[in-house]
Amino acid sequence: MSEKEEVLQEIIARIERLPISRYIWYTFLIAAFGYFFDFFEVSMMGAVAPAAAKTFRVSTVEGSLLITITLLGMLVGAAIGGNLADRYGRKRMFMITLIGWGALSLITAASPNYVVMFILRFLTGIFLGIEIPTLDSYLNEILPSKMRGKYFQVVFAIFEWYVPVIFALGLIIVPLSPQAWRYMFIIGGITAIPLWFARIFVPESPRWLAVKGKSEEARRVMSDIEKHVEANIGGKLPPIPTISVKPYISRLSVSEVFKGRNGRLTAFWLPIYFLSFFGWYFFITALPSILVERGFTIIHSLFYGLASGIGAAVLALPPVFTMDTRIGRRGTMIYSIIIMIVSAAIYILIPTNFVLLIAGAIISGMVTIWADVVHQWGPETYSNEVRGTATGINYAAARAGAALAPYVGVVTAHNYGLTGVYIIGIIVALITLALSFGVPETRKRILEEIHAKRVI
Repeated sequence: MSEKEEVLQEIIARIERLPISRYIWYTFLIAAFGYFFDFFEVSMMGAVAPAAAKTFRVSTVEGSLLITITLLGMLVGAAIGGNLADRYGRKRMFMITLIGWGALSLITAASPNYVVMFILRFLTGIFLGIEIPTLDSYLNEILPSKMRGKYFQVVFAIFEWYVPVIFALGLIIVPLSPQAWRYMFIIGGITAIPLWFARIFVPESPRWLAVKGKSEEARRVMSDIEKHVEANIGGKLPPIPTISVKPYISRLSVSEVFKGRNGRLTAFWLPIYFLSFFGWYFFITALPSILVERGFTIIHSLFYGLASGIGAAVLALPPVFTMDTRIGRRGTMIYSIIIMIVSAAIYILIPTNFVLLIAGAIISGMVTIWADVVHQWGPETYSNEVRGTATGINYAAARAGAALAPYVGVVTAHNYGLTGVYIIGIIVALITLALSFGVPETRKRILEEIHAKRVI
């Protein structure tokens, strides 16, 4: 075993003995707050796009393209950002992206016309696109295997509440005046400032440092984490456990994502990411524009969006209790897809506004579970060296699906009504369900164990 492998094995063992403490929660939540900006973007743009379209006197379809171009920016950011995180560090990248996103959000608030806003949305999307795969990699790397599934999903269960909160803000702010939608961007940009300062105290991933051969720094960061945890629990940590898994060390190369075991994984994950996030954006972000296209007022469409956001937040809780049980990642995804299909079928059979409200809330919850599971499950299956790169590439596919969703949603609603929208949702869900059987279950398994066995 090489020195790098020995250090990595030591770091793994030291992470595995950590209990949940105030410091671990602080580190986890402050880093994970980056998801707030993702939720803020997708929820805020669902509320803002129709209003901005009216301000700039463009069509509903052109307004929905503001969502699409933001997501295309996220696609570009994800495609390059994961590799940047693998090369230069998780912390460095999520500090840089936060500055860029916050500044561009504030500038967007002053957009003088549709074209300028269109360009700014693309640039903002690039920074956010880098942020999310970096966070997915980081959060999977700093938690012990026995609790990784539960606490990762706790974070999503918390942050999902920002979706209805942002929709509620939209209901309050957007109607104030024809230009009031600009305040939503100001709120987002200002929120980034205190988070940037809080993130200064978040440690770099010890796993990443060990993989990069920065052995002393990895041990120092790990020792600092342990000191904080011991201070929180008021005693010494248990002895370092013996880890029998030999870490699998691969090259840092984009091509590694498409070779051998990684390549087989990527063949399944690319369409899963694409379809999962197509479904999420289709039923949550694009919903207001879809309803406006069907003749609903902006206020009524935002109300339905708020109801769907509440459904997503409430129903995002079950994975906290299933991810680390025998149900696991795959089982959690399967039950969410089945419930989503049943709810969509009920609306198709009984197409009333009341059923739309209830079915929409349930479907929003299920596609949220579906996407939250993918956030965690995908990065777990790749080796340390290419985790960020692979997650970025897969997330680029996710953003492609997300970018397509608003346009497909509005056009489908225009030509085939809401029944057509739900039929597309069912087809997407069935394909994803079949693909989920092509990737390994990862519940309560050390990340390196998953790769060392090299089993699909």
